[in-house]
Amino acid sequence: MASCQQYGQTVPRNRHDVDRAEKVEEILEAAERILRTGADFSFADIAEELGLARGAVYWYFPSKDDLFVAATARIFTEALSNPPTRAGYGRRIQWAVDKLAALQPLNMALHDHARRSKAAADLEKAIQAELCARLQDVLRPHVGKQRLDDVAQTIVLFVQGLLTAPLPAAERNRRLQFLIGELVG
Repeated sequence: MASCQQYGQTVPRNRHDVDRAEKVEEILEAAERILRTGADFSFADIAEELGLARGAVYWYFPSKDDLFVAATARIFTEALSNPPTRAGYGRRIQWAVDKLAALQPLNMALHDHARRSKAAADLEKAIQAELCARLQDVLRPHVGKQRLDDVAQTIVLFVQGLLTAPLPAAERNRRLQFLIGELVG
């Protein structure tokens, strides 16, 4: 009897081929690759890329939104890790904005998902809270305690709007530095 591989086909792997943590990691990496291209993804796309049965992805992620949120959280965490620590506050903020600008299509997709998915809405809020907290840490030595939260929230909201405008990076950075100069000093 001929095997499927003789005809250039492979039988999709099942969930028993690797342990659960490895399979989850494979699925997340595939979802991240697809999301980084700006394409929407489906469980079928991910299963096909990994050579899994289409329904196998559901064994690890109960819904597409759950997988989208998990992969998006990892992308944002990776992008915003290792910020410069020796640069001045203006440069440190600009670094984060540049990273966020690169993720803008994904951020817009997250915002769209947040309208109909509690998990996506929770992630969007968590990212905003994390950005505010990091910004407060950067600005704490330069902004009075009574103004710190307002300044950080204003910068985050400004950046969210700024990133939706079709501006070249140099103009985006000029406007950011103007705002920081006005708010911080």
